[in-house]
Amino acid sequence: ALPPTQSTPVHARKVAMSQADPMIRDWGLRLDGVELPKRTMDALVLDWLVNQGHCDAAQTFARECGTSADAVDANGITERVAIRQAVESGNIHTAIDAAQRLDSTIFSANPRLLFRLHRQQLIELIRSGDVASSLAYAHAHLAPQVEAEAELIGELEETMSECSPGDGA
Repeated sequence: ALPPTQSTPVHARKVAMSQADPMIRDWGLRLDGVELPKRTMDALVLDWLVNQGHCDAAQTFARECGTSADAVDANGITERVAIRQAVESGNIHTAIDAAQRLDSTIFSANPRLLFRLHRQQLIELIRSGDVASSLAYAHAHLAPQVEAEAELIGELEETMSECSPGDGA
């Protein structure tokens, strides 16, 4: 058995860092110098639990670390998980509708999010092989956003290149 000083997670991380590339090693060394207060660490863990959709665990953790369990919005977590699942399964319209119900200002406050969701819907149409619907969708939903924000043209061009006849679409 290893002596106690060599079996700790810190020791294991230091061994792994010594074998890592220089950028990772440098990042690890800087991380070693950072002291996070327990309250900050608790907030990070709670945020991760919420963002991953672990509602019960988030509520339990909130109570255990002294944060009000009421701070964990169970309905909001469930709705965000449903939105993520809709995007992951290609149901982009469902995701857009659900996001607007959850926060009516989300897309006006973050138009690039709406653009990227519409772009994902375009990708789903391209995958289905329906070139005509893909072009119509891009014209109706993405072109107006690109006109309003010219920096998005590169993303749209990249996606539309997937629709070229030589790609089997």
